[in-house]
Amino acid sequence: MIKLHHVKKTLDDFSVNYDMHIQTGYITGIVGANGAGKTTLMKLIMNFIYPDEGSVSVFGHQPLQTADKANIGCVFQNSFYDLSMSIKHIIEIHKAMYTNFDEAQFHAYCTAHDVNIESGLSLLSNGALAKLKIFLALSHHAKLLILDEPTLGLDVVSRNEILDILRNYMDDTRTIIISSHIASDLENLCDDLYFINQGTIRMHETMDTIQNQYALIKVSDVAYKRMDTSCIQSIKKESYGYSCLTNQKPFYLENYKDVIIENASIDDLLEFIIKGEPL
Repeated sequence: MIKLHHVKKTLDDFSVNYDMHIQTGYITGIVGANGAGKTTLMKLIMNFIYPDEGSVSVFGHQPLQTADKANIGCVFQNSFYDLSMSIKHIIEIHKAMYTNFDEAQFHAYCTAHDVNIESGLSLLSNGALAKLKIFLALSHHAKLLILDEPTLGLDVVSRNEILDILRNYMDDTRTIIISSHIASDLENLCDDLYFINQGTIRMHETMDTIQNQYALIKVSDVAYKRMDTSCIQSIKKESYGYSCLTNQKPFYLENYKDVIIENASIDDLLEFIIKGEPL
């Protein structure tokens, strides 16, 4: 579906360097702190910006073809129509932009999720606006969805509603790329995750691997010195001793029954990527 090969891009004083392959039929999460390069990655995929080196291939094409763009739906964090516009006006714009825009499907989404089509944008709540963006992206039957923080600032009910919509939309012919600061959104939705820091991909794992193989081990200074660290990826010094990240949880559960071993969350992994000391 999407391949980035030796992609390099410099924007002012910020540079990125990406190699990745995003598969059809996957919901892929992009994880990183503010300014890590998540939005830059999405803009490269969309050909909003072009690499200085390397190649970006989407649907097997480089660059994107006009026909390809009809199969992509985008939601960017700070990009939408003027709030003085009406939903009906936006529908007409999308019908002109996408020959396969399904107005009946759009109406069905809005009706099912309490978005008033007769309303102007300025009268909608944050949750309704977020849902509207998603519905517009879905209603031309896009094969690729690119979603930049689609649930940012929403209450838990609205967030879960949007996640359910995305789950129901997925099938083996579609791909979703989503970034979010809310780890639980990604844990409950994604098939795999790319962790980005300072413009580089620091880790790529499936959610199954993260949940079954990664763990935090918390040990005293004395216990750390006695422990086999060959399967420890990075450490952080703590007041009690050390916090250690491993991708071999079963080994430590079997051999170190007297130490604290906890499942590693997405937030834990990102913190170790940013602040941990590699071994």
